[in-house]
Amino acid sequence: MHQDNCGSLPGGPASPQVLAQHRQWLNLASIVLSGLSLCACSPSVPAPVNPSLPDSIPRTPMNSIYGPPLRVIVKFRQTVPYREAAFLQGISQQIHARLAYISSVSLDTHVYQIEPQLGQDQSDTLQSLSAIPSVLWVEADALVRPY
Repeated sequence: MHQDNCGSLPGGPASPQVLAQHRQWLNLASIVLSGLSLCACSPSVPAPVNPSLPDSIPRTPMNSIYGPPLRVIVKFRQTVPYREAAFLQGISQQIHARLAYISSVSLDTHVYQIEPQLGQDQSDTLQSLSAIPSVLWVEADALVRPY
């Protein structure tokens, strides 16, 4: 009888050694493909540990009418147009402070930078923001800073 390179007789079943080897190659191929899939899904540039504010947020000059900025996390009662200019302007007028979008945490939770007017207490600004009917809760965003 003649045996081919696959370890089986022509038209017959493959030997257990050949089946085990094929399974090993199949497992290895699955692992490699899984690794490639994970690499394709991950960002190509690692995120910084302490990200700075996006360039789209206007910087406050020293002689401005606004006080020091405060980062806040806002959870809304429903999905809102969280970064549209008209939405941000409407909230800014209600809380009498400048408001800039920073990032999203989820569909209804977002991070903003608030710059209260000079002399305006930050806690008053947070209370004004909490009083808006579409807002569920507000809290100051405590950033971790290196020593």
